Amino acid sequence: SAAANSLLGQLYPEILNAQTGYIDGSNINIEELMKLKPDVVFYSASRPEQGELLAKAGIPGIAISVNKWEYDAIETLNNWISLISELFPDSDKTALVADYSDRTYQMVQKRVASIPEEERKQVFFLFKYSETSIMTSGSRFFGQWWAEAIGAENVAAEIETDNQVQVNMEQIYAWNPELIFITNFTTAYPEDLYN
Repeated sequence: SAAANSLLGQLYPEILNAQTGYIDGSNINIEELMKLKPDVVFYSASRPEQGELLAKAGIPGIAISVNKWEYDAIETLNNWISLISELFPDSDKTALVADYSDRTYQMVQKRVASIPEEERKQVFFLFKYSETSIMTSGSRFFGQWWAEAIGAENVAAEIETDNQVQVNMEQIYAWNPELIFITNFTTAYPEDLYN
Protein backbone atom coordinates (compact mmCIF):
# COMPACT_ATOMS: atom_id res chain seq x y z
CA SER A 1 0.00 0.00 0.00
CA ALA A 2 2.75 2.47 0.95
CA ALA A 3 4.71 1.75 -2.24
CA ALA A 4 1.65 1.78 -4.50
CA ASN A 5 0.49 5.13 -3.18
CA SER A 6 3.78 6.97 -3.27
CA LEU A 7 6.67 8.11 -5.38
CA LEU A 8 8.44 4.84 -4.55
CA GLY A 9 6.08 2.85 -6.77
CA GLN A 10 6.51 5.36 -9.59
CA LEU A 11 10.31 5.42 -9.42
CA TYR A 12 10.67 1.67 -8.91
CA PRO A 13 7.52 0.06 -10.38
CA GLU A 14 9.06 -3.41 -10.02
CA ILE A 15 8.58 -3.11 -6.25
CA LEU A 16 4.83 -3.37 -6.85
CA ASN A 17 5.44 -6.98 -7.94
CA ALA A 18 7.46 -7.88 -4.84
CA GLN A 19 6.62 -11.19 -3.20
CA THR A 20 4.85 -10.38 0.08
CA GLY A 21 3.17 -13.69 0.88
CA TYR A 22 5.62 -14.22 3.71
CA ILE A 23 4.08 -11.50 5.88
CA ASP A 24 0.59 -10.57 7.01
CA GLY A 25 0.64 -7.40 9.09
CA SER A 26 3.47 -8.15 11.50
CA ASN A 27 3.16 -11.94 11.34
CA ILE A 28 5.96 -13.64 9.41
CA ASN A 29 5.33 -16.94 7.64
CA ILE A 30 8.86 -18.27 7.96
CA GLU A 31 8.32 -21.11 5.45
CA GLU A 32 7.25 -18.64 2.74
CA LEU A 33 10.11 -16.29 3.60
CA MET A 34 12.67 -19.09 3.34
CA LYS A 35 11.45 -19.87 -0.20
CA LEU A 36 12.84 -16.45 -1.21
CA LYS A 37 16.31 -17.45 0.10
CA PRO A 38 17.12 -14.00 1.54
CA ASP A 39 20.68 -13.10 2.48
CA VAL A 40 19.38 -10.71 5.12
CA VAL A 41 15.96 -9.54 6.35
CA PHE A 42 15.17 -6.06 7.66
CA TYR A 43 12.51 -6.07 10.35
CA SER A 44 10.94 -3.57 12.71
CA ALA A 45 12.95 -2.99 15.88
CA SER A 46 9.63 -2.65 17.72
CA ARG A 47 8.98 -6.33 16.92
CA PRO A 48 11.85 -8.25 18.59
CA GLU A 49 9.87 -11.47 18.21
CA GLN A 50 10.45 -11.17 14.45
CA GLY A 51 14.21 -11.06 15.04
CA GLU A 52 13.98 -14.12 17.27
CA LEU A 53 11.99 -15.99 14.61
CA LEU A 54 14.55 -15.10 11.95
CA ALA A 55 17.44 -16.15 14.21
CA LYS A 56 15.81 -19.55 14.91
CA ALA A 57 15.46 -20.05 11.15
CA GLY A 58 19.13 -19.14 10.62
CA ILE A 59 18.31 -15.98 8.62
CA PRO A 60 20.38 -12.89 9.44
CA GLY A 61 18.10 -10.06 10.53
CA ILE A 62 18.66 -6.35 10.96
CA ALA A 63 16.30 -4.33 13.16
CA ILE A 64 15.24 -0.96 11.76
CA SER A 65 13.78 1.61 14.15
CA VAL A 66 11.32 4.36 13.26
CA ASN A 67 11.31 6.03 16.66
CA LYS A 68 14.93 5.82 17.84
CA TRP A 69 15.49 9.38 16.64
CA GLU A 70 12.26 10.77 18.16
CA TYR A 71 10.49 10.81 14.76
CA ASP A 72 12.92 13.35 13.31
CA ALA A 73 12.44 12.49 9.63
CA ILE A 74 15.88 13.68 8.51
CA GLU A 75 17.77 12.04 11.37
CA THR A 76 15.86 8.80 10.77
CA LEU A 77 16.54 8.82 7.03
CA ASN A 78 20.21 9.68 7.51
CA ASN A 79 20.68 6.80 9.95
CA TRP A 80 18.85 4.32 7.72
CA ILE A 81 20.97 5.34 4.71
CA SER A 82 24.12 5.04 6.84
CA LEU A 83 23.12 1.52 7.92
CA ILE A 84 22.33 0.44 4.36
CA SER A 85 25.60 1.96 3.17
CA GLU A 86 27.48 -0.20 5.69
CA LEU A 87 25.89 -3.25 4.09
CA PHE A 88 26.44 -2.01 0.54
CA PRO A 89 29.60 0.14 0.73
CA ASP A 90 29.92 0.37 -3.07
CA SER A 91 26.60 2.26 -3.09
CA ASP A 92 27.35 4.51 -0.10
CA LYS A 93 25.06 7.56 -0.29
CA THR A 94 25.35 8.62 3.35
CA ALA A 95 27.06 11.97 2.78
CA LEU A 96 25.02 12.76 -0.35
CA VAL A 97 21.68 12.16 1.37
CA ALA A 98 22.70 14.01 4.55
CA ASP A 99 23.91 17.01 2.57
CA TYR A 100 20.78 17.16 0.39
CA SER A 101 18.49 16.75 3.41
CA ASP A 102 20.27 19.50 5.34
CA ARG A 103 20.27 21.96 2.41
CA THR A 104 16.59 21.33 1.70
CA TYR A 105 15.62 21.63 5.37
CA GLN A 106 17.57 24.90 5.76
CA MET A 107 15.92 26.33 2.62
CA VAL A 108 12.45 25.50 4.00
CA GLN A 109 13.34 26.94 7.41
CA LYS A 110 14.36 30.26 5.83
CA ARG A 111 11.05 30.40 3.97
CA VAL A 112 8.82 29.62 6.95
CA ALA A 113 10.74 31.48 9.69
CA SER A 114 8.83 34.71 9.17
CA ILE A 115 5.34 33.18 9.35
CA PRO A 116 3.66 34.75 12.41
CA GLU A 117 2.33 32.26 14.95
CA GLU A 118 -1.29 33.31 14.32
CA GLU A 119 -0.92 32.76 10.56
CA ARG A 120 0.48 29.24 10.73
CA LYS A 121 -1.78 26.74 8.96
CA GLN A 122 -3.70 24.27 11.10
CA VAL A 123 -2.95 20.86 9.59
CA PHE A 124 -4.19 17.31 10.07
CA PHE A 125 -2.24 14.22 9.03
CA LEU A 126 -4.42 11.40 7.75
CA PHE A 127 -2.11 8.47 8.38
CA LYS A 128 -4.60 5.67 7.71
CA TYR A 129 -8.25 5.73 6.71
CA SER A 130 -10.81 2.97 6.28
CA GLU A 131 -14.52 2.39 6.79
CA THR A 132 -13.82 1.56 10.43
CA SER A 133 -10.91 3.75 11.56
CA ILE A 134 -9.09 7.03 11.10
CA MET A 135 -5.48 7.19 12.25
CA THR A 136 -3.45 10.37 12.71
CA SER A 137 -0.15 11.65 13.97
CA GLY A 138 -0.08 13.16 17.46
CA SER A 139 2.85 14.95 19.07
CA ARG A 140 4.97 11.77 19.15
CA PHE A 141 5.00 10.73 15.50
CA PHE A 142 6.35 11.94 12.17
CA GLY A 143 3.46 14.34 11.45
CA GLN A 144 4.50 16.56 14.34
CA TRP A 145 8.02 16.84 12.95
CA TRP A 146 6.67 17.66 9.48
CA ALA A 147 4.26 20.28 10.83
CA GLU A 148 7.05 22.05 12.69
CA ALA A 149 9.37 21.72 9.67
CA ILE A 150 6.93 23.55 7.39
CA GLY A 151 5.87 26.22 9.88
CA ALA A 152 2.42 24.75 10.54
CA GLU A 153 0.48 23.63 13.61
CA ASN A 154 -0.47 19.97 13.99
CA VAL A 155 -4.09 20.02 15.22
CA ALA A 156 -3.54 16.64 16.89
CA ALA A 157 -0.46 17.77 18.85
CA GLU A 158 -2.45 17.46 22.08
CA ILE A 159 -2.33 13.67 21.64
CA GLU A 160 0.86 12.42 23.28
CA THR A 161 0.48 8.74 22.43
CA ASP A 162 3.54 7.31 20.70
CA ASN A 163 3.08 6.46 17.01
CA GLN A 164 -0.22 6.58 15.12
CA VAL A 165 -3.47 7.20 17.02
CA GLN A 166 -7.09 6.55 16.22
CA VAL A 167 -9.47 9.53 16.15
CA ASN A 168 -13.06 10.07 15.04
CA MET A 169 -14.76 12.52 12.71
CA GLU A 170 -16.23 14.52 15.59
CA GLN A 171 -12.71 15.24 16.85
CA ILE A 172 -11.54 16.24 13.36
CA TYR A 173 -14.51 18.58 12.97
CA ALA A 174 -13.70 20.13 16.38
CA TRP A 175 -10.05 20.65 15.34
CA ASN A 176 -11.24 22.16 12.05
CA PRO A 177 -7.94 21.81 10.14
CA GLU A 178 -7.23 24.11 7.21
CA LEU A 179 -5.21 21.45 5.39
CA ILE A 180 -5.27 17.66 5.45
CA PHE A 181 -2.15 15.78 4.45
CA ILE A 182 -2.87 12.23 3.28
CA THR A 183 0.06 9.85 3.75
CA ASN A 184 0.95 6.99 1.45
CA PHE A 185 0.08 4.48 4.17
CA THR A 186 -3.54 4.66 3.10
CA THR A 187 -5.28 4.18 -0.22
CA ALA A 188 -7.48 7.23 0.46
CA TYR A 189 -7.55 10.16 -1.94
CA PRO A 190 -9.09 13.62 -1.44
CA GLU A 191 -12.27 12.62 -3.26
CA ASP A 192 -12.77 9.81 -0.71
CA LEU A 193 -12.89 12.42 2.03
CA TYR A 194 -15.16 14.76 0.10
CA ASN A 195 -17.58 11.93 -0.63
